[in-house]
This record gives sequence, C-alpha cells and structure tokens, in this order.
Amino acid sequence: MPTELSWFAYANHPFVYIVLLAAIGTGCYAARSNHLAREHRRKKSQRAAIKRGEKFEAELVNLIANQLPVEGVILHDVVLTGLDDRTTQIDVIVILPSGIWVIEAKNLSGLILGKMHEKRWMQILANGKRRYPFQNPFNQNYRHLKVLEEVTDMACRHIMHSRVV
Repeated sequence: MPTELSWFAYANHPFVYIVLLAAIGTGCYAARSNHLAREHRRKKSQRAAIKRGEKFEAELVNLIANQLPVEGVILHDVVLTGLDDRTTQIDVIVILPSGIWVIEAKNLSGLILGKMHEKRWMQILANGKRRYPFQNPFNQNYRHLKVLEEVTDMACRHIMHSRVV
C-alpha cells in the first residue's frame, strides 16, 4: 500500500524553500515593476501637462501683449511670498491705468466639476476612467490677490481684478 506523502514531508527540504522564495520574489518584483511603470507614466503625463500649461500661458501673454495699450505692463510667472511665509505663483499680472488684473490660466479639457465654495475641483477624462483633482482656481486667484495686497501694502480691491481663463 503506497504511503501518501503530504506537504509536510517536503517542507524541510531546502529546495522547497528556494522554490517558494523564487515564487514570492518574482511576484514581488512583478508588483514592484508594475508600480514603477505606473509611476513613470504618471510623472510623464504630469510633465506633459506642465508643458501644455506653460505653452498656454505663453500664448495668453502674447495675446494680451498684442492688445495692450502702450502704458500697460505684463508680468508673467510671478512668485511672491506672503506674510505667512508661503509662496504663491501668479500666472499673469497685467498693470493698466484702469487697474491691476491678476490672471490664473488653466489649460484643461474634459469634464470639469466644481463649485465656487469647494476647495478642490475635479477634471474627468477618458469617459470617466481618469479623474484628476485640482485646486479651485477662483480660491487660488483669491490668494494671489491677497498676497499681492500684502506685498504691495495696498488694500485696493477696487483696482485689483481677478480673472480665471
């Protein structure tokens, strides 16, 4: 009568440990490489989005410059530090005799969901399969105005105007 061997009969064999370690290691390596590939694609996508945003801002500045009166001044990509030591980056500032225009430029496509009072908005692409949260641009530009008021020491809301494009 043949004896039935169980798993435990082989458990002490060193070859079993090697096979198990190899199997576990391969699974971990595959999971890690998938994670790294996803991370690489995400970073590549972010870099492409930044380049598209920079191109959009440059086109916006050129458009404004072509329409600007002689006495107007355009400042692009301005970084300011507020009294709270936090920095903020303003896409475009247009200075005219009629006022100061602070412009937040967004180059977004797809479905954009958000309400004026919400901190975060959502960009939805690929029929809802990809979702990207981003800061409410109106709140973002409000902070820009406040920091600009702090830095210039001007509490002149009537001459500072916020625009999101």
